[in-house]
Amino acid sequence: MKKIFYSLLFCVALMSCAEDEDPNNSDNLINTYTIVMDKGPYANKAFKVKDGDVSEEDIAYEPNKNLTIQAGNFIEIDSNRLQASSRINFAFTGEPKPGNYYAVKAIDTLSSQIGSLEFYFQNSDELIMTIFRGDPITITSYEAVGGRIKGKITFTSQIDAFINGKLSYFPASKISVDFDLKRGKDL
Repeated sequence: MKKIFYSLLFCVALMSCAEDEDPNNSDNLINTYTIVMDKGPYANKAFKVKDGDVSEEDIAYEPNKNLTIQAGNFIEIDSNRLQASSRINFAFTGEPKPGNYYAVKAIDTLSSQIGSLEFYFQNSDELIMTIFRGDPITITSYEAVGGRIKGKITFTSQIDAFINGKLSYFPASKISVDFDLKRGKDL
C-alpha cells in the first residue's frame, strides 16, 4: 500500500513540474471565425467556427503579388451542425499591416466572383454565399510570420440555400465574418 501511495505521490510531483502551455502563445491559438448573416434560416445567429485542417500556405502573404489568402475547413466551436467540408476562401490586396483593403481574385480573371462562404450541414442543408471583387476588408492586427491576423470582411450576396430538401434564395443578404488567424510563412 505504501508503494502505491509513494508511486502516486511521485507521479503528482512529476506532473506539477511540467511546464504549462501559455494559452496566449500564438502557436497554440487556432484560426477562428465568427460569421453572421442578416437573412435566411440562420439570420442573426452567430456561427463560431475554427479551421479543421489548415496548412501554412492557406494563410500566407505573397510579396510579389501583395496578396493574403485565407481558406478553411470549418468545425463549429459550440455545436456540431456543420460538416467539415464547410469553408471560406478569399484574398485581398495590400501590405502586411493593419488597414482597409478590398477583396481580389488570387488568380487574375475577369470574373467579379472571387471567393465563397459555404456551409454544409449534418442534416444535408446547405448555404452558399459569394464574395465579390471589391468587398471591403478591415485588418485590425497584422503581425509577423507566426503571429496573428485579425480583421473583418463584410459583403452582400445572395444566399443560395438548400433547406429541408427545398431550394431557396435570399437576395441581397449582408454577411460579416470576423477572423483571428495565425499568419503563415511568406510564399
